[in-house]
Amino acid sequence: MSLIGLQRFRQRWRRLCFVSRSYGATLRSFAAADPSSIEALYKDLDGQAKSCAAGFVQARELVTDEAGRKLLDQAAAAERTAVEIISQARQEYASRGEAAVAFGIRVAMSTDQEKNEARLVAWTQALRALSDWDDATQRQVAEAAAPVAAQAGQVLLGGAVLALLVAAGLGTWLTRDISRGLRQAVDAAAQMASHDLSRPIPPGRADEIGEVLLALENLRQQMNRMVSGVHEAAASISLAGGELASGSQDLSQRAEQAAATLQVTLGTLDTLSGSVTETGGSARQADELARSASEVATHGGRTVSQAVSTMGEVEAAARKISDIIGIIDGIAFQTNILALNAAVEAARAGEQGRGFAVVAGEVRSLAQRSTQAAREIKSLIGDSLDKVAAGSQQVRLAGDSTQALMCSIEQVFGLISTISQQASGQMGGLEQTRGALQQLDSVAQQNAAMAEQTAAAVSALTEQADRLGELVGDFRLQAQAA
Repeated sequence: MSLIGLQRFRQRWRRLCFVSRSYGATLRSFAAADPSSIEALYKDLDGQAKSCAAGFVQARELVTDEAGRKLLDQAAAAERTAVEIISQARQEYASRGEAAVAFGIRVAMSTDQEKNEARLVAWTQALRALSDWDDATQRQVAEAAAPVAAQAGQVLLGGAVLALLVAAGLGTWLTRDISRGLRQAVDAAAQMASHDLSRPIPPGRADEIGEVLLALENLRQQMNRMVSGVHEAAASISLAGGELASGSQDLSQRAEQAAATLQVTLGTLDTLSGSVTETGGSARQADELARSASEVATHGGRTVSQAVSTMGEVEAAARKISDIIGIIDGIAFQTNILALNAAVEAARAGEQGRGFAVVAGEVRSLAQRSTQAAREIKSLIGDSLDKVAAGSQQVRLAGDSTQALMCSIEQVFGLISTISQQASGQMGGLEQTRGALQQLDSVAQQNAAMAEQTAAAVSALTEQADRLGELVGDFRLQAQAA
C-alpha cells in the first residue's frame, strides 16, 4: 500500500471504527429501551448500518494486504451477527406491535444474554485486531520512510539553493524586462498626455506589458478618431451655427414685420368695425322708418279702399238718379201727349172747350219744359256718371298703386331687417376676427422674442464650438489613410 493510499485508508478506518462503536452502543441500549423510543432506535440503527456497510466497502477497496483483508472480513462477519439481532427484533415488531417487541427483546436478552454478549465481544475483538493491524502498518511505513525522508531533505535543500539562484537571475532579468516595458508604457502615456496622437505605439512584446502597450495603442487610435470627429463636428457646428444665426436674425425681422402688419390690420379692423357699427345703427333707423312708412302706407291703403267704396256708392246713386230722370222724362212725354189730345178735344168742343184748351196748352208747355229739364238733368247725370266712373277708375288705380307701394315697403322693410341682422352678424365676426388678430399679434411678438433668444443661443453655441475647435486643435493627429 502506498503512503497516500495508507493515509486514505486510515481516514476511512477511523470513520468505520466510530460508526461501529456507535452501532454497538445502540445495540446494547436496545434491550432496555422504552417502547415509545424503539422506532427512533430503528432509524438510528438503519443509518449507522448503512454508514458501516459503506465504510467496509471503501476500506476493502483501499486494503491490499492479505492480513488486513482477513481482519476486515472478520469484522464484517461480526457486524452481520449484530444485524441479525436487529432483524429478528424488527420482525417481531412488525407482527405483534411495540409492546410485544419490547417484551420479546427483553426476554431474548435475558435468556440469551451470554450468547449476545459473546457476539458483541467477538465484534469488539475483531475491531480491536483490525485497529492493531492499522497501528503496526503505520509504524512499518514510518520506519521505511525515515531514510527516504532524510535523502529527500537533502535533495530538497539542494533544490532550494538552486531555485534561489535561478530565482535571483530570473528576478534580475524580469525586473529589467518589466522596467523596459513599463518605460515604454510611460513614454506612450506621456506622449498622449502631451496631445501627440500622431505617432503609433509599437507593441513589440507578447506578454502582459505587450498587452498594455497594445491597449494604449488602441486607446491612441480611438482618441485620434475621437478628436478628429470632434474637430470635424466643431467645424460643422460652427458653420451650422452661423447659418442658424443668419436664419434666426431673418426670422426675428420677419416676425417683427408680421407684428407691425398685424398692428396695422388691427387698426384697419377697428375702423371697419366702427363703420359696420354706424351701418348697423343706420340700418336700425331705416328699419324703424320703413316700419313707420309701412304703417302709413297701410293706413293710406285702407283710406283708398274706403274712397273706392264711396265712389262705387256715388256711381250707384247716380245711376239710380238717371233711372228716376228717365221715368220723369217718360211721364213728361206722356203728359205732353195727353195735353195734345186734350187740346184736340177742346178744339172739337169749340167755344165751350176753349178754357180747357188753354189749360191743356199750359200743361203741354209744362210737360215740354219738364222734358227739356229732364233731358238736361240726364245729360248732367251722364256727365257725372262718366266723371264718377273715371274717378272710380283713378281711385282703383291709386289703390293698386298703394297696394304695390305697400308690397314694396314690405320688401324694403325685409331687406332693411336683413341688412340689420347681417350688420349684427358682421359685428360679431369682426369681434372674433379682432380677437384672433390680437392672438396672432401676441404669437408674433412671442415668435420675435423667441427668435431673438434663438439667435443669442446660436451665437453662444457658435462660440462654444469655436472654443472646442481651439481645444482639439492642440492635438497632433495621425494622418488618415486615403
